[in-house]
Amino acid sequence: METTVPKYTSAREAWVTKFALRSVSLMLCIIVLGISGTISFAIYARGAFLFGIAAPSLMLAACWDVAEGIAILARDGHRGIHPGANVGMDLVIWLAFAVTEFFLFLSGLENDPASFVRYYDDNNYSYTTGSYDIETDGPQSQEELGAVIADMSRKGKAIIGCMVILM
Repeated sequence: METTVPKYTSAREAWVTKFALRSVSLMLCIIVLGISGTISFAIYARGAFLFGIAAPSLMLAACWDVAEGIAILARDGHRGIHPGANVGMDLVIWLAFAVTEFFLFLSGLENDPASFVRYYDDNNYSYTTGSYDIETDGPQSQEELGAVIADMSRKGKAIIGCMVILM
């Protein structure tokens, strides 16, 4: 019985590169999902809403990366999914990330920009850009702790937004 050679066989360098790039994309999706989930659910209830905005596009990208990786490894000649499908899905994922970034931007407009460290003092917020010692400068009351947590949340959203743009 004769074996037929596939019409198209990817060169080793090509399929290894495609697989490696999809693997890096999958790892970045997992990292951003972990960071956004941790920040969202550890800080306050509204964070769950923000995670709900970011998670679908990240999960879509992760699922597509897994599907492409499986296709590259399982198909004869290490052919991935059809190039037209790859381009189409990558454009859909890019648009999903654009919508995600827009909503994260809108949620960030609600918060005032803070410097590096924010602490609560005499019913006013004070800002400093100097060094921060947790023992002496750390939050001493619930209000101070709330202000520090809110500041961390804003910084976390900024990190998530940057990662979404990079992906």
